[in-house]
Amino acid sequence: MAVHTKSGNRTILCYGTLMVPQIVKSVLNQDNLSQLRISNALLFGYTRHHVIGEDYPAITTDSEAILERSLTEEESTVRGALIEGLTDEHISLFDRFEGYEYDRVATKAYRITPKEICSEDWKPSTAKVAGDVIDQVDCEVYVWRDGSERLEKTLWTFDAFVKEKLHKWVKLDYITYNPDNNPDNTPDNNSTNFAFLRDDKRLDSSESGSRAQTPKPRASEFGRDRRQDFFFSDDYVNLNHGSFGAVPKPVMQAYRKIQDKVEANPDLWYVEAEYEAPLNQARRRLSKLVNCDDEDLVFVPNATHGVSEVLANVKFNPEDEIFVFSTSYPSCVNACRSVLDNNPGLRMTIIPLSFPTTHDDIIASFETTLMGSASPKLALIDAISSKPGCRLPWQRLVDVCRKNQVLSLVDAAQEIGHQDVDLKEAQPDFWVSNCHKWLYTQRGCGVMYVSKENQKLFKSSMPTGPFYNAPDVTGSGRGFTFATIHSWSGTMDLTAYLSVNCALDYREQIGGEARINQYCSSLAIQSGKALAELWGTCLLDNDAYELTSNMVNVQLPVDLSQLDPHTNMADLAKSIQHQLMHPSWSSKKYSVSVYHHAFSLWARISAQIYVSYQDVVFDFGYKVLDVCRNV
Repeated sequence: MAVHTKSGNRTILCYGTLMVPQIVKSVLNQDNLSQLRISNALLFGYTRHHVIGEDYPAITTDSEAILERSLTEEESTVRGALIEGLTDEHISLFDRFEGYEYDRVATKAYRITPKEICSEDWKPSTAKVAGDVIDQVDCEVYVWRDGSERLEKTLWTFDAFVKEKLHKWVKLDYITYNPDNNPDNTPDNNSTNFAFLRDDKRLDSSESGSRAQTPKPRASEFGRDRRQDFFFSDDYVNLNHGSFGAVPKPVMQAYRKIQDKVEANPDLWYVEAEYEAPLNQARRRLSKLVNCDDEDLVFVPNATHGVSEVLANVKFNPEDEIFVFSTSYPSCVNACRSVLDNNPGLRMTIIPLSFPTTHDDIIASFETTLMGSASPKLALIDAISSKPGCRLPWQRLVDVCRKNQVLSLVDAAQEIGHQDVDLKEAQPDFWVSNCHKWLYTQRGCGVMYVSKENQKLFKSSMPTGPFYNAPDVTGSGRGFTFATIHSWSGTMDLTAYLSVNCALDYREQIGGEARINQYCSSLAIQSGKALAELWGTCLLDNDAYELTSNMVNVQLPVDLSQLDPHTNMADLAKSIQHQLMHPSWSSKKYSVSVYHHAFSLWARISAQIYVSYQDVVFDFGYKVLDVCRNV
């Protein structure tokens, strides 16, 4: 963990699991809370309920309707820990932990004692907090927003949580607390030294209801129950969504209906161009999603195809220079190399990039490299790199390109359906992405955006179709638009592109972009941190979590210094990946991307709506330990 000494001016009232200091330290990613002031406080007008199937509580003002009776003064008062001195970064981390089930709202709390209840020597107490109000404090609190039907009619108490559930959240020091000698499962009053992880002696794979499991919109919406929407075999756990995606059953069924319609009368579909209306609709909907004009966005089979097409249409001069990062996708780097082979004098510079790093450091290195070039022409920029699966500040990198009059080509293969995209604000020259990864379309569906000022570079689609801007065509003023050029290049199966419409429908039905990605990003961070704790390793990220989106990279528990120095790391990574997919000790097959980077082996884990915290940590996490013990 990092040690932060910076103090801020934000204040939060915590009333549930965050009243445990070790959980707070884990969420804030720091070793101590010495810079914070933490005291007892009251919040009037709210009641604390159990969330159905979970260990954590929710507060609401709707309790009389839920309980169908009047409340006592005690029941309509929430007792909690007032945490003062928080920074904006702290608040952002709390937001991630709380997820989209809660709204953070401004309120007033009433401090009732200066005694710090969340200190390092904290001990659970069965006594009620007492004392007169000392002062009134402006603060923020997380209020339940996800529907009263998910709240139990029983009220949540901190003392009951400590007695019955705390062992699921923290690892108790067995020097002071041994559950084998404590049949009541109650912590000692002398118990300290907690960590944010269950101990394997207390692991019960049937228990999946914990706050660490990441909030879900309904008890059966996100997590394992959502697997019913996909075609996965029962023995397959997909933690590698970022490689090939997965098509939900409703999308696949709609896709096959379109194929049936095509085969019922191919001539009507192609000759009479019945495909045009749904194809244009899909393009318009995607344009709205990424905020660009629909005539600037066209379909391509995949992002690599788009990169190759851009490079084929840009005119390079001798001594021009192309820039790529050392972590860029190999096929896209090869596309750049192929352009070099056909353009004598053209050069390519590979910018070294090693993770973990910060976005500021990436920008500084990139800008220094561009400014040192005599003739910079084009930069290939990753939105989210492949291996490692790290988020880059591509919008800021595009700004650097613009200031230095360098063309920006953004390889956003992992981005659409994964992060918010605003192309009008970012203004890249070229941007390509895959819809079949995170957007849930059929495979073979990508998009390519080209800014209006650069569309004149495109004379042809790839391959060349009937709409070709030959010199005699453009010279006569009859040139075809960028969208028209890409509207038809020969007979092909367009149904993968048309699956965009049903994929977007499905995403709207299950909650929309923000809700999907909030679940996935929260799951990635929380499960990644727990894996690092379990394995005794670390995340491939910085203290601000700038690099993690819906994919998290965790170092594997393999000490490479103890291996034969001639060990081929790529082969070792493939071997571990293969053993997880074909285990001899388990009926489950785990798909995950394992790779070598920065003198370590890492697992790139994709969080998805059909994956639960238990899948990642308590199932996959322990299987990795078994595999790595034999390396």
